[in-house]
Amino acid sequence: MCSFFGISRAAYYKWLKRSQDPDPDRKGMDLVKEAWLRSRRTYGYRRIAIALQQQGHAITTRLFCA
Repeated sequence: MCSFFGISRAAYYKWLKRSQDPDPDRKGMDLVKEAWLRSRRTYGYRRIAIALQQQGHAITTRLFCA
Protein backbone atom coordinates (compact mmCIF):
# COMPACT_ATOMS: atom_id res chain seq x y z
CA MET A 1 0.00 0.00 0.00
CA CYS A 2 2.92 2.37 0.71
CA SER A 3 4.17 2.00 -2.85
CA PHE A 4 0.67 2.71 -4.16
CA PHE A 5 0.59 6.03 -2.29
CA GLY A 6 4.23 6.78 -3.03
CA ILE A 7 5.51 6.94 0.56
CA SER A 8 8.26 4.99 2.22
CA ARG A 9 7.60 2.39 4.89
CA ALA A 10 9.76 4.40 7.29
CA ALA A 11 7.59 7.49 6.76
CA TYR A 12 4.45 5.45 7.39
CA TYR A 13 5.75 3.99 10.64
CA LYS A 14 6.96 7.40 11.79
CA TRP A 15 3.48 8.83 11.13
CA LEU A 16 1.86 5.87 12.88
CA LYS A 17 3.97 6.37 16.01
CA ARG A 18 3.36 10.13 16.02
CA SER A 19 -0.40 9.71 15.54
CA GLN A 20 -0.64 7.63 18.73
CA ASP A 21 1.09 10.27 20.88
CA PRO A 22 -1.16 12.63 22.86
CA ASP A 23 -1.66 16.06 21.34
CA PRO A 24 0.56 18.54 23.23
CA ASP A 25 -1.72 21.46 22.27
CA ARG A 26 -4.99 19.90 23.45
CA LYS A 27 -5.15 21.77 26.78
CA GLY A 28 -4.38 25.10 25.13
CA MET A 29 -6.95 24.53 22.41
CA ASP A 30 -9.56 23.71 25.02
CA LEU A 31 -8.79 27.01 26.79
CA VAL A 32 -9.06 28.94 23.53
CA LYS A 33 -12.35 27.27 22.62
CA GLU A 34 -13.78 27.91 26.09
CA ALA A 35 -12.84 31.61 25.92
CA TRP A 36 -14.32 31.87 22.43
CA LEU A 37 -17.60 30.28 23.54
CA ARG A 38 -17.76 32.57 26.60
CA SER A 39 -17.49 35.54 24.22
CA ARG A 40 -20.56 34.23 22.40
CA ARG A 41 -18.29 33.39 19.45
CA THR A 42 -17.43 37.03 18.79
CA TYR A 43 -13.80 37.35 19.96
CA GLY A 44 -10.99 37.04 17.47
CA TYR A 45 -7.57 35.66 18.29
CA ARG A 46 -6.24 38.94 19.73
CA ARG A 47 -9.06 39.36 22.24
CA ILE A 48 -8.96 35.68 23.15
CA ALA A 49 -5.21 35.93 23.76
CA ILE A 50 -5.73 38.97 25.99
CA ALA A 51 -8.54 37.26 27.90
CA LEU A 52 -6.43 34.15 28.52
CA GLN A 53 -3.40 36.22 29.56
CA GLN A 54 -5.58 38.08 32.07
CA GLN A 55 -6.57 34.71 33.51
CA GLY A 56 -2.90 33.85 33.93
CA HIS A 57 -2.46 31.45 31.02
CA ALA A 58 0.64 31.67 28.87
CA ILE A 59 -0.38 31.06 25.28
CA THR A 60 1.30 31.19 21.90
CA THR A 61 -0.10 32.18 18.53
CA ARG A 62 0.73 28.67 17.30
CA LEU A 63 -2.56 27.56 18.90
CA PHE A 64 -4.49 29.93 16.67
CA CYS A 65 -2.93 28.64 13.47
CA ALA A 66 -4.13 25.06 13.80
